[in-house]
Amino acid sequence: MLKPFEDETSLEYLAQKTDHSLFAFGFNSKKRPNSLILGRTYDYHILDMFELTIEQMKTMDDFKVMH
Repeated sequence: MLKPFEDETSLEYLAQKTDHSLFAFGFNSKKRPNSLILGRTYDYHILDMFELTIEQMKTMDDFKVMH
């Protein structure tokens, strides 16, 4: 399992391999339920990461569209 806050080398490798500077990583565990990590890299090194906990999900159908 990928643990971005404990060892960032896997993320840095994937950023370099895919040539991407932004990433999103979602996972669910007993210790950290419904988590989403967003981050960015510079020169294939982690610049910053944010961990968010999803408490309530809404689909696109839940939003009303005004014409």
